[in-house]
Amino acid sequence: MSSMAPVTTFINGWRALRLSAGDVSLGLTPDIGGRIMSLTCGGHELLYVHPDGFGGSVDLAAITDVSAFKAGFGFRLFGGDKIWVAPQREWLHRSPPVDLDAGRYSLERQDGWLVMVSPVCRETGLRIVRRVRLEDGGTIHLEDELENATDRTLSRGIWNVTQLYRPVDIYIDAGPQDIRSYHLEDPTLPEPSVTPGQCGGWSGLACHSAGCFKFGGVPRTGRACSVQAFAGELVAFARVFEIDHGATYAHGSAVEVFNSDQYPYAELELHAPLGTIPPGGSVCLRQTWRLMRFSAGAGINEIAGRLFPAE
Repeated sequence: MSSMAPVTTFINGWRALRLSAGDVSLGLTPDIGGRIMSLTCGGHELLYVHPDGFGGSVDLAAITDVSAFKAGFGFRLFGGDKIWVAPQREWLHRSPPVDLDAGRYSLERQDGWLVMVSPVCRETGLRIVRRVRLEDGGTIHLEDELENATDRTLSRGIWNVTQLYRPVDIYIDAGPQDIRSYHLEDPTLPEPSVTPGQCGGWSGLACHSAGCFKFGGVPRTGRACSVQAFAGELVAFARVFEIDHGATYAHGSAVEVFNSDQYPYAELELHAPLGTIPPGGSVCLRQTWRLMRFSAGAGINEIAGRLFPAE
């Protein structure tokens, strides 16, 4: 963990624990679905958080009829970085399991990690465990786990969703044949106004303005990167994750990119393979995050060469 001790603070009205090392800082908010609600590099905030929800939380322990509550609660947009459960078709009332998405997680330190643990979800019987560690150099390690607290075997996958402020360019280590638009599979999605571009072997999606589209696929390697422009410089956010070309992925994708037509964000979404989880068992998604500042004219090849030096 960083040599700088975690600082107890508030982020957008939520109780938080902030970690900082060099240019990088992140804030964990256990009371709102175990999220990371702040990620900065050089003082620039990368994560979108919906302003209508600042500081809001729900006493879910007092809810006795989860189905009735969800019917009225609806699909709430909180923002930040979170864990959902795949596949989406299993969601009650077409919204994320509320105990996991909006519930209060515990927070403790374990062997150099900060660990957020959800309650057992009354819809799925699953528990989420999020482990976060920040190195002195600013590299972030995450281990997200789904635990089966039921007495039956479940088939589910970890779905990591990160909402990023627009404009943002998102690059995936994939060829054009590896990435598809979802509009042919989901009739609620329009035909996209953008198409993935190719640069140095990377597939890039320009998420610069409002417009609904979603792309996904299984890349060649577990590498993805987002690039956001700020005054006079770029901030690149690299993700290294596990990939298994022989596995089955929910939605048929290990990486998804969604662009909102209503709010100023795009999502970079990572999936672990669908896992057969026995009672008491678990599945895990491990990631490494690296963040770095670049001059305004830097291209993806220069950025990738510095952020993925060993991959």
